[in-house]
Amino acid sequence: MKNMNPYVTKAMDAYPYQLQETVEALTYALSYDEGNVLALVLLGRVYAEQMHNYSEAIRCYEEAMGCDMEAVIIYPYFVRALILYEEFDKARNLIEYAMTVKGVDKVDMIRQKIIIEEKSKHCNKAMKLLKEMRKMVCDDLYNDWMDSTEKRLKGK
Repeated sequence: MKNMNPYVTKAMDAYPYQLQETVEALTYALSYDEGNVLALVLLGRVYAEQMHNYSEAIRCYEEAMGCDMEAVIIYPYFVRALILYEEFDKARNLIEYAMTVKGVDKVDMIRQKIIIEEKSKHCNKAMKLLKEMRKMVCDDLYNDWMDSTEKRLKGK
């Protein structure tokens, strides 16, 4: 991943509370370097999180991956956009690849798999993944999420 330029820093500082400044800074950042992974990811986040335009967000994430497939910042946002756009098979494939990338939060990727399986109404598969996730967790960050998810899955 290339070094950050000042426009990316401004965009990151402005997001999500000052969207106009964020988009303006991203426009400058991408005109300066159209392959800036951080700018592309943040632009994807604007499309997904603020405009709910998942297809455009996915396009941004794909472009970012084309620039640097080892950039770990891409994967959590890309997977979430695919899930929200109901592209479950693509999300599964992306998670499988992401699990091979050094530095990617593997526990979060398992969590995303659980979400996919629950949305796909494969609750038994989701429960198995939840057990796998419990073995992988090394801190208390996901405990509440795992407990509430297990309770919900058992109720289905």
